[in-house]
Amino acid sequence: MKYYEIQNRILDVYDACGIQAFPFDCHKVLEHYGYRIFTYQQLRETNYRLYCYCCRLSDDAFHYKDLKIVAYDETKLWQRIRFSLMHELGHIILEHTEETPQTEHEANYFASHILVPRMAVYYSGCRNKESIAELFDISLSAAELALDDYKIWYERASKHMSPLDRRMYLHFYNPASKSFVYHVEECFWCCAPVYNFSTKHYSDLDICPKCMIRQIHAKGAVYEQQRHTDEARRRIQIWEEQEVP
Repeated sequence: MKYYEIQNRILDVYDACGIQAFPFDCHKVLEHYGYRIFTYQQLRETNYRLYCYCCRLSDDAFHYKDLKIVAYDETKLWQRIRFSLMHELGHIILEHTEETPQTEHEANYFASHILVPRMAVYYSGCRNKESIAELFDISLSAAELALDDYKIWYERASKHMSPLDRRMYLHFYNPASKSFVYHVEECFWCCAPVYNFSTKHYSDLDICPKCMIRQIHAKGAVYEQQRHTDEARRRIQIWEEQEVP
């Protein structure tokens, strides 16, 4: 499969799931396609045979198409879990029927690009692996690969914007902010959406366009950290009460 076809499939996912900023909820994306998500521990407790089967196939994550189940090892770092979930989505979207070096490479390519589109790296201003990892909620190793690939994309895109680039730009272009949107947060004070501002990348120039109050880094960072922690906990526990058929 050619890589521009994979990126077109990624844009189809963005359209279907309403993904307009990063990072996004990987669980909700899988749920949109009818998949239920379980941790390996949940499988162990509810269907031991399926748990053993998953563990034999992968240390990270696994999808079972017939039952529409995705399972993952909850003991891994959250950033690695997100990549693994999107790797499994890649197999699903690309309709892989067997595991080969080629299909594994395609699923990795899918996961990397859906989590971190290279155009979003450009507009975010992230130019090192640490800032990419932080903003897009991925591991440092995944961020390093994304950064290297971004440099290749930039060399090409700076000379010619392909139809795929134009589709990507138009998808994330927001008329309200008149800009390519890569991140959205609520104003700490009035809860209005603030585009392309992150408490993790604070700037004294960032002012809420609605209430015109300058974002306070200390309070905003605490708010964001707590929200991120609560959301991660919710994602991991969302299927706690579910049972495998």
